[in-house]
Amino acid sequence: IRAGRRPGNVMRLTLEDALDQGLYKRICRKSGRRWSLSAQSQWEAELRNTYGENGTEELDVVPSRSGAAWLSRATIEAAMTGDYPVLRLIPPLDFTTLDRDERAAWIEAWIEGELAPLIDRFDPDQDSFFGQDFARSSDLSVIAAGQFDAQAILQCRIVIEMRGVPFREQKQLLDALCTRMPRFVAGKMDARGNGQQLAEEMGDDFGQKRIDGVMATARTYLAMMPRLKARIEDRTIAIPRSEGIVSDLRLIRLVAGVPQIVDRVDDRADGAKGRRHGDTAVALMHLVAAADTDVVEIAFETLGQRDSVRDTRFTHSFAHNHDAW
Repeated sequence: IRAGRRPGNVMRLTLEDALDQGLYKRICRKSGRRWSLSAQSQWEAELRNTYGENGTEELDVVPSRSGAAWLSRATIEAAMTGDYPVLRLIPPLDFTTLDRDERAAWIEAWIEGELAPLIDRFDPDQDSFFGQDFARSSDLSVIAAGQFDAQAILQCRIVIEMRGVPFREQKQLLDALCTRMPRFVAGKMDARGNGQQLAEEMGDDFGQKRIDGVMATARTYLAMMPRLKARIEDRTIAIPRSEGIVSDLRLIRLVAGVPQIVDRVDDRADGAKGRRHGDTAVALMHLVAAADTDVVEIAFETLGQRDSVRDTRFTHSFAHNHDAW
């Protein structure tokens, strides 16, 4: 259901929840027994003893394979393609000592030389989307961008992995990406901690209906991760072939029934130095969620005035989340 393969709603009810809502009290009323906390505790202990080692799964709603890798290497690699690149942006060590204009010029040169030629390969007649996982220093800051093709396969045409890139320059790169991608519709961004400011600024510039800042919680992982897994398993997403991305996706674990990322591993992609924390997995999760957002076409006439939002912003589509209605 969470993957969108079947209609319905998922209800998560543990034995603890049921007891808090009066399960044992109702049993006492129906059987004529007097309720007490000690009697309820004894009843629960006997019930758990009956279930034995299956009690965690049956009574606490924790899958028995909790802790195992959520996606196999073979499944991930089957959804990968060598047609799309992973761009790695790692500024020089003295980058933060440069003045603002020098940093901006350095990033602009990287955009023109590395990013722009790849954006030029996007289909000009298809909507574009992106997902992002933010980091400033310890982990990778990752952007995944793509479009659907004629077969409704989500083509992740670009993955950008940044390490040690300051906030202002990450905003500069996102501005260039969203401005240049054809028919940009929606993006979902990591809004935890310092990422919240970047998400808010992108929303101000590109429209709050199109930029969604996502707070990482068990609820958001339950809502979004199964959709990413379904696309990988069904091969309805094409991901750049990269050992780093395989590593990130293999870091997804079921913890108390929730798919999430809890470990870090060394970054061995192309001799890179540093640690990975499932960063691309989160960016891909956000890309899938952005691409699955409902799109409503909006027609308008301009008054010839240039709004604070760039003049190309409203020419195609707005993305509306179901919850926004």
